[in-house]
Amino acid sequence: MTVVSRYLAQRFWGLWWPVVVGFLGLFLVVEAFEKLRLILKYSPRAADMALFFAARVPWMLTQILPMSGLLAAAFAVAGLIRRGELAALRAGGLSLARLSVPFVASGLLLAVGHLGLQELVAPRGFALARQIKNVRIKGRSEASLVRTTDLWLRVPGGFVHVDRLDPRTGTLTGVQIARVKGGRVYERVSARTSRWDGRGWVLESVEVWRFRPDGTLETDRIKRTRWDLGLTPQDLTVEKVPTDAISWGELRRRIERSRRRGFDTLDLEVGLWAKTAFPAATALLPFLAFSLGVGGPPRGTGVRGVLTALAAAVAFGLAQAVSLSLGRTGALPPPLAAWAPPLGFALLARWALRRAEAS
Repeated sequence: MTVVSRYLAQRFWGLWWPVVVGFLGLFLVVEAFEKLRLILKYSPRAADMALFFAARVPWMLTQILPMSGLLAAAFAVAGLIRRGELAALRAGGLSLARLSVPFVASGLLLAVGHLGLQELVAPRGFALARQIKNVRIKGRSEASLVRTTDLWLRVPGGFVHVDRLDPRTGTLTGVQIARVKGGRVYERVSARTSRWDGRGWVLESVEVWRFRPDGTLETDRIKRTRWDLGLTPQDLTVEKVPTDAISWGELRRRIERSRRRGFDTLDLEVGLWAKTAFPAATALLPFLAFSLGVGGPPRGTGVRGVLTALAAAVAFGLAQAVSLSLGRTGALPPPLAAWAPPLGFALLARWALRRAEAS
């Protein structure tokens, strides 16, 4: 790495740290206000709330990294322009493409960090935060559900398996109950659906298999019956986990399970492809900020470049939101919905750099 490259990289990282710390502090303040109702209702211990917020920091960083890289690059370029360093470097024969290399390399490093946080750290932190919220703060049992498909629960006297839970209505689909005594399953109950009616669970289209000690089997079919599952609707409160808080492998397995059961997986597929596109956006945005920033007056203050980069960031965020929404409605294929904004803005960055080089 040349002296110039080291200097530009130092400028970038020297500005990146305060930007990311400032964003993280703002993020934590917003999170604290969002959880104010939880704090007032349950009066948790300060240690539990501190651990809860600390566990969510890796996930917060995955949301912060793209914008932090863009702002650090934009401020670095503005400083080079304001002090006349950019004009001096160009007068020395260095092209803008050559000067962009440290920013591209820094963006790639941020993307690697984004990928590591997204796949290895954030899912574990998110799971720990949910466990603290549901068990330590709300006082629920460890058996509280955090999934909506392929649910297994241990209940008094046996086990309950549910193919799918509708969080809005509390309806259970594909209920299997195994009743155990003395280490032996003596009764198995299958129901197409089950719904809470205010007093208990009403099972529909029920089949009962009773396994007698002498090895004989007794079966019974019931149209509708009430059954004590050992659960209440409060135990079935589900916190929807965003796809960016699940690892890529786990999300892919969820898609495969949902497909086998005939469920719609379009939303999950868009999330899966988005998990590959988000780190790419983190790598792109510093280069985008550099390309737009150097297009201003060579002896200006650099403010124009910063404002242009911020406008591009807003446009990128809107384009990403619209594209992902179109993917979730089926108007765009999931790969295109996830990758169209990064690829489009990569072309914009390349065009802006060539235009600035020619000016």
